[in-house]
Amino acid sequence: MSRSWREFQSYIYLALLASCIVILVMTINDLLVSNSALKNSGFTLTAAGAWETWIFAFALVFSIIFAYYFAKIVRETKKFHSLIASSSKHNFVKNLKDLQRIARILGPRYEQILKESMDKWKVK
Repeated sequence: MSRSWREFQSYIYLALLASCIVILVMTINDLLVSNSALKNSGFTLTAAGAWETWIFAFALVFSIIFAYYFAKIVRETKKFHSLIASSSKHNFVKNLKDLQRIARILGPRYEQILKESMDKWKVK
């Protein structure tokens, strides 16, 4: 079975969030704090000049966006596992649309888990 990017999206969002936070720390240090230890170590973006304010703004916006997406994926994963572990066929069928939507978002592995659970409960 080929792997989809959806299987790795939580890791991708987390890596992008971490890189945005690093850029945010660099720009905050250059614009506001001016910690000489960080500047002397080369952990700076002063070469960007006047663009550094824009870099700060974009890093802040993208940090918020990637934090939201990462939190959404984590929340959906927890919800999927709690719904799939239902001990009642009634609850499983009642939440089937939600499970299908979440499985489509999370990727092929979760779609396979859902299919196995549907076979277990004999739901089509």
